[in-house]
Amino acid sequence: MSVNPSTTYEEHFSRAQKMHGDGYVEEAITEYRTLVSEYPEDLAFKVALGSALMHVGRDSQAEPYLQEAWERAPHDMATNFHWGTLLNRRGDFEAAHSCFLTTVTVEPRHASAVKELATLGLYRGHLDEAYHWIGRLSTLQPKGDVRATTAQIEMLLNKRKAGSEYYCGTAQVFSRSSKSAEGPPGEREILELNPERSDGILSLC
Repeated sequence: MSVNPSTTYEEHFSRAQKMHGDGYVEEAITEYRTLVSEYPEDLAFKVALGSALMHVGRDSQAEPYLQEAWERAPHDMATNFHWGTLLNRRGDFEAAHSCFLTTVTVEPRHASAVKELATLGLYRGHLDEAYHWIGRLSTLQPKGDVRATTAQIEMLLNKRKAGSEYYCGTAQVFSRSSKSAEGPPGEREILELNPERSDGILSLC
């Protein structure tokens, strides 16, 4: 399959991107492969192909395209984001972190890269860094789940005063096992008989 002479490669690329965005990923991959074959020096086509291949879980097939693009254009925004995503999946967190940082340096409003940096910070236990990126993400995507996570990190970092409100979830914890007053004892009675349980409860909370 070759590019239709009556269609410019920009139009062909736009059509492939629309397929990809609309969920026709396999069809988009076919289109991207054609573009890569016709224009082997154009890195945008290789990045798009790598992205689509990762979309369907073919990371090993995506790797050579994304690696070549990153080695030839180490400061490109899209290249760094997709190469970083692949590295992150492989567990190479330091290299992925560097790629995502480059992405947001080029485009500070790249919400997906900011989210990846926040997630990496949480996963690696770097709470101050996670707090920074989640704070930025909340300005890009002001959703409740972002605010809730920010509040929990603030609590862990002692950035909130005692008694201030924060979201931590909704649940019944250590409730009575019976609604009847004659039923099994509740946690209050058990705690009075076993005061050492308080340390265990606090460790879970």
